[in-house]
Parts: sequence; C-alpha cells; structure tokens
Amino acid sequence: MFNARLYENSLPDGIGVLEVVTSPGEGRQLFVPLKRSELSGEVMGPLCTLRLTQVYGYTREQCDRVLEAVYRFPLPGDAAVTGVVVRFGEVEIRAELKERQQAESDYQEARRQGKQAALATRESPDVFTLQVSGLQPDQEVRVETSYVQLARAQGPGYALRIPLTTAPRYVRSDESLSRHAHGQPLALLRDPGHRFALDLLFTGAGGVESATHALTVTVEDDRWHVRLRDGEVLPDRDCELNWRPRQEGERPALEVLAHLDPTSDQAYFLAQVTPPASYDPAEALPREIILLVDHSGSMEGAKWQATDLAVKDFLSRLSERDHFDLGLFHNTTRWVAPRPVKAEIATAVSAVRFLEEHRDSGGTELGVALEQALGLKRTAGDCARHVLIITDAQVSDEGRILRLAEEEALRADRRRISLLCIDAAPNSFLALELAERGGGTARFLTSSPEEGDVAAALSGILAEWSQPWAANTRLEVDREGAQVPGRQVGARREPQEADRGWSVVDLGDLPTDRPVWVAGRVPAGERPALSFRLCGAREALASCRLDLSLGAPRPAIMALFGARQIVGLEFLMHSGRVQEELEQRLVRLGYDPQQVLPGRPGTPRRVYAENVQKDLAESLRQLLVQEALRYGLACSETAFVAVRQERGKRVEGAAVVANALPDGWSSEFLSMGRGAGAPLPAASLGAAAPPALFAASMLRDAVNSRLRRHAAASPGAKRSQSGNSHLFAGVPPFSGGQALLFDSARGEDAGTLPDRPVAWVRLSVRSPDPAVQRARLDPGLRLEIYVGDMSAPRASLRLLELLGRQYDITGLGIRPAAGERVALVLVDANGAWAAGAPAIEIILLWEP
Repeated sequence: MFNARLYENSLPDGIGVLEVVTSPGEGRQLFVPLKRSELSGEVMGPLCTLRLTQVYGYTREQCDRVLEAVYRFPLPGDAAVTGVVVRFGEVEIRAELKERQQAESDYQEARRQGKQAALATRESPDVFTLQVSGLQPDQEVRVETSYVQLARAQGPGYALRIPLTTAPRYVRSDESLSRHAHGQPLALLRDPGHRFALDLLFTGAGGVESATHALTVTVEDDRWHVRLRDGEVLPDRDCELNWRPRQEGERPALEVLAHLDPTSDQAYFLAQVTPPASYDPAEALPREIILLVDHSGSMEGAKWQATDLAVKDFLSRLSERDHFDLGLFHNTTRWVAPRPVKAEIATAVSAVRFLEEHRDSGGTELGVALEQALGLKRTAGDCARHVLIITDAQVSDEGRILRLAEEEALRADRRRISLLCIDAAPNSFLALELAERGGGTARFLTSSPEEGDVAAALSGILAEWSQPWAANTRLEVDREGAQVPGRQVGARREPQEADRGWSVVDLGDLPTDRPVWVAGRVPAGERPALSFRLCGAREALASCRLDLSLGAPRPAIMALFGARQIVGLEFLMHSGRVQEELEQRLVRLGYDPQQVLPGRPGTPRRVYAENVQKDLAESLRQLLVQEALRYGLACSETAFVAVRQERGKRVEGAAVVANALPDGWSSEFLSMGRGAGAPLPAASLGAAAPPALFAASMLRDAVNSRLRRHAAASPGAKRSQSGNSHLFAGVPPFSGGQALLFDSARGEDAGTLPDRPVAWVRLSVRSPDPAVQRARLDPGLRLEIYVGDMSAPRASLRLLELLGRQYDITGLGIRPAAGERVALVLVDANGAWAAGAPAIEIILLWEP
C-alpha cells in the first residue's frame, strides 16, 4: 500500500516534489509515474525508422493528485527526431515543432492554465527532456517520439546501439553554462521503477543477434521480428543489435532508396554498397600503409603508451602482401626505412624495436612529416595507398597542411590521408578537414585512462583499415550539383559526351568485410529517373536506376540528410571560428555565406570584434532554426510542444523520473550520493525552465568531484604495494586453434586474482623450452584477454611481443571489478603449434 505525499521542501512556485512513503521501516523512494518504454519500428539495410513510446500512469490509490512528470532520457546522438504524438487517454495531439523559446513559453502557459501539455527539448545531441503536465489518476498517457537514424557499419554487417539510460557526465567549468552541460540525469536509482521493451522488424537481413540482451527472433518471409526474450528489462545498459545484409554472388551489390521532395525539387537518396558474398582473399588488394606517429611533448603519458601498443598490434596484422613504413615525428621525423618495405616478420619486429628505442620528443611538426610521407617512393602495382596519422593535431599551420592534401588528391596514384585524434580536446577542425580533403576518415578518442580502454579502442579502429576488395571506388549519379555531407563530390574528369552532367562521389576503398553507405541529395529536374553507377579504378562494378515517380515516399531519407546539416551547423555555433573559417565551412555545407552571415550589402559593418562574433553567433542560430523547421527536426534551438485545449485542474505536484544507474557504476552516484530514494533538492536550472527541472547542476558538481577523486587514485597517483599472480603454467590445451589458459569462473582458477579491484600493470610469458625464440614465433599466435564480456576480447596481444619479457599493459586500462569474470585465451590462427605446443608460464603483475 503506497501513500503519496508532497516533500516538505516545496519548489519556488509552491509545487512540491512528490515522493512515495512505503510501510514503516521500508524507507522511501521517488514516485515513478513512468511505467514502460518500448522501441518499435522497421529496419531496412542501414535505415532505421523507429518510434520510442513512453507510457505514463498511476492509480488513485497510489496518488490522488494531478502531476507533472519530468524525465531526461537518451536517444542516439545521430538520431533525427521527426515528430512527437501525445495521447491523453482517448485524446490524441500531434506536437508542433517551434523555436525553443516559444515552445517553452507555450508549455508554461498551458501548465499555468491547468491544460494537459507535453514538451520535448534536446539538451545535448543524445539527451532529451520530456515534460508532461496534467497527469491524472487512472488515466494512461502515451508519448510517442519518432526518429530515424542510420546504423553503423561494424565488421561484416551493421550495429544499432540503443541507449537506455543517461549517466552522469563530467562538465568542464568553462562549459557549465552551455546547453549541453544540462544533458544530465535528474536522478539515479538501481531500479528506477520503469522497464524497457523492444519490438522491431528487419527486412533483408541475414540474421539478427545481440551481445547485450537475449532476443526472441521469428522469421516470416523476408522479415525478422525481434523482441527481448524476457519481454521487459531493467534499462541499465545499452542494447546493441547486430545484423548482416544479404550478400550474393561474386560482385558487389548497389542498392539505392530515394525520396522526392516536391516543395524543393530535390531528390534525396541513400545508397548502400555491399561487398560480394564470396571472394578469394588472394584477390583482395594489398595495402601500402604509411604510419605517422606523433611523439611530440603533448602526446606524453597515457596517449603515448596507448598509441604505441596499438601500433604494435596493427603491425602484427599486416600480411606479407602489404608494404609499410613507420615515421615518428616531433621536431624532426625518423623513418624506419627510406621507402615502404614488405611486411614480413623480420621487418615488423624491426619496426617494433624502432618504436621502442626512440623515446625522444619535442614540437609537433605534422606538416613536415606529412610532406615527407607523401613524397616516399610508391610501391609498384595496384594497391590501396594510405597515410594513417595518429596525433592530437595540436598545430596551427592548417593552411599548408590542407594544401598538401589537396595536391595529393589530384594524383592518379594518390595516398588517402586518415587521422586518429587521441586527445580530450583535439584540433577537430584540422582533423576533419584534412581527412575530407585527403579522401580518408577522421576518428576521435579521449586521452583519459579513466574514460575506458584507449589502446583496445585504438586497435579496433586500426583494424578497420583492412585489405580492400577494390580501391578508389566512386559513386556516380546522373545529375550535376550532388551534395553528400562528409564526402568529396565533383564532376567526371574528361567525360564522354554521354556522361556529361554526372556527379562523382568519392567512396574510397571498398572493404571486403563490411557495407558502405552514403546519403545525399541532387536536383530532381524534369527527368523522372535517377541512374547510379558504382565504379572502380578501371571499370563499372554495379549500377541501378530508380523512377522517382514510382514507389512509396521515404521522408526518413530527407530527415537523415537534414540531420547531418543541422549537426554541422550546431558544431559551427560552438566552434569559436573566425568569419573566414565559418564561410569555408558554410560553403562545404551548401550555404552561401553572403546570404546567411552578417555584413551583407546594405547593412552596417561592426567595428568591435566582440560585436562581430555576437552577430555571427546570432546569424548561425537563425540559420539553424530555419533549417530545423524546414526539415521538421528537433535541435538545440527548436522543440516539440503539444497542448490540449480543454482546461483541467492545475498541477499539484512534480514527479521526477529517475534513470537507472548504469550497470557496474558505484552506488555513490545513487540520487547524487544521498542514498536510493532520497528526494532531490529544489534548484532551478534557469528562468526559462519549469520548477521541476532541478538537480542537474548539483548532480554535475557531485559527479565532477567524484571523478576528480577517482583521478587522484588512478595511474600517476602514489601507488601502494604491488603483487603478482601466476595465471597459467603448462602446455596450452589447444582445441580448434584455441586454448583456454585461465578462467576466473573455473574452479581451478578461482581465487588466483585478488578479490578487490586491481590495475593490471605487466604481463610476462616465459618458456623453459630453449628452442622457443621470439624471432621464430608465428605472428598468428595471440593472447586474448577477456574481462566481463566473454563475447569480445578486451585486448589481443602477439605472443612474440610477450615472450621472455615483462610487457607493460598499463595503457590497456584493465581493472576488473571485484568478482568480475576474467579469461585468457591463446589463439593459433595459422596452426603453427597444431603439431605440439611448448610449455609456457604466464605471470601478471598488478597494483591496487
């Protein structure tokens, strides 16, 4: 039996925070009007059209008051929210998209008048706030938020990550006033009282599975119906779904979906390229990889350690068909060889030794190093040519560096330029521009060891540069003026008469093990059909033709394009770039700076820099609002608001919906450390926010304080006494190319590791067999380390690097929780020890 009452500390306008008091001695908990969330929708290829339904309700026995519910919930950061529908009992209201300030004002007025209303606002790219005013006893309220997103290519298929809870985030003091700083949970409980369900249809998939949640999958014709096996689950971890597109034949497949927008005479398209189902690995193109590794002073510490570990791992993955060179740069650049060399075992070992021996550092002469890399003699024959730079990109000579990339892009035997930026605050403008002009990709990783396993993440990213099936591919479409965010687009070089008027989209190298997609738009024109061609260096690989007048409309494709534009504008708003840089970025997004920025002909020019920046910021804000309303999408400056016209009773209490504390997080974070169920103090987030939106700033401060304490106890702080554990001794028991050496869940291994969290510092592998020498070990012998998740290794290390030495693994960030399962598996990929393995011993050094 529950008894609801108002917490004694009322909010500023007299509205109290509702709590529930259970029977004596059972404590108290926050009232939970949210009963259930369900994600439903359809997935076709990488296109996901989804609907998140939140069901609110409570009985008169639980509470006899009219309430407002406030919930901060997550959505994928790249999602395009296209609509909100609210059902108050039998009455359905479709929310309107308005400028945020107007939407908030409309909601507050409806709330004041006692009208039922809902407001959905975006605090940060992946955190939304939903406020529902006028909840009544024994009346169900359903809020349906529709959004679209593209699944991410992962391995041979796609991955869709569904966030189910919002965790506390550290906020820098100089960001505390930004809107994104408010992307915090309002409360955290082990069990927030609400549950999550899943109901999705997959079309054209080759199978659906999940490493995070048990599924029930039924197949009918070409559709896979996916639900959670347990029906409803505690929302304390992300739900990840993985599936493969169907692969057929020995040629790549090109599939295109399109949407015609009659109001703008633009055709939006989503093109998917799928590699062939079967191919001879010997036919995959070899690679020529130039690794440029930043050894400047700003990389010292965790970044340096993690980078070196990842580079060693990447070198071990090269095949003898590949060529590579390794350059270490700071004030000067050192090269392991004067030109790319064949990736044999001896050259890989030599490169590792070179990496370990040169520990000097200095400035960041990235431009000088890149020019040397591009000038190295090129390997003869067809191959995929890449320059891969690992750096924090903290340089200021962007102009000359970008010029190098533009000149390289004109060569027929070009080297593509990609960057891995490893830093908490990298020079992202340079990284993105250099990758875009260099025809490669840019990826970003934090440099903080507390943020996760940096080295393992780096290794995973480096593995993406696998052997391609085809190099320098392009997508051609029979329209001029194509726009594809993030891709280079141009006209055909020296076109034949029949090919005039075609646009060419650079796709880069077509991998053997995963699909590639692009989203863009072209002028529709008067012709009813669009033609597409996938072309390699010398021939057309696939083609397709679409009649724009036929088929069902797919507005989700237009929304995806619009979402990319909006995200680009939001980044510009907070980039702090000067006007010249802003103009360049706006042109790349397809806008005319003369039309959207201040200083247009006939308007007065500002004199002071502060006023110039203010005018630029306001112009970008107005453009962002204009584009968000044009595409019908929520952004930081727009919001969805729904108001029922009938008046009712005024709100008598505010109920905060808690998020589930993420699995594995410390109980310190429960309701800001006050203990589960403690009511949250009243503290408004700003004049425009309703009284119920409190606590995020206080929670942020509490999180920051705890993270600082955690950092003080992390690597770099004074350590207490270390210890070691013998994890294995004997002959590896191989079965099917793998040998389980250690498993903490196995009886014979239980108790080997400390019963408290410790940091793994070094691994040592020894062998009493004198015939086992490092130089003779097969590179396919790898030691895989599993922590918690037994489906994917936390780290994979070459045995030849470990044998006979103490190998520093601090950069891997391995620190298992007390009782967390740990396993070590020895993998013999090439069957080198199939005839008989030697005895080995594995010793772990750890520190508290």
